[in-house]
Amino acid sequence: ADSASGERALRVVTPLPAGPAEAAGVRAGDTIVAIEGQPTEKLSLYEASDLLLGAEGSTVKLTVKRRSDGSPQDISLKRQALTVVPVNSSMCDKVAASVGPQGVDGLLAYVRVGTFNTQTAAAWRE
Repeated sequence: ADSASGERALRVVTPLPAGPAEAAGVRAGDTIVAIEGQPTEKLSLYEASDLLLGAEGSTVKLTVKRRSDGSPQDISLKRQALTVVPVNSSMCDKVAASVGPQGVDGLLAYVRVGTFNTQTAAAWRE
């Protein structure tokens, strides 16, 4: 994606929960500046994705700039098969009436659609 400064950046929006990036310490807002030593600034998303793919159990080295301080850091990820859960839901604790209509016993539910894929509609119905 193009950043505010006009430079191209491969920015992490949210690492997949329990995925290899999260396990290795990659955080939302980090910028991936290199994959296996190859700078990402001139890579398309498809090219970057191809570099990230590999045999399950193998490793890939990322160079990541932290959003907090901009310091580059090398991180090794162990590749694994990923299952993307497109829909998550949860119940909040009791909320104030000013929040709006509530369900049973003043509880409020929320549903998060994290991605749209072939399983999203079925997951929504569940």
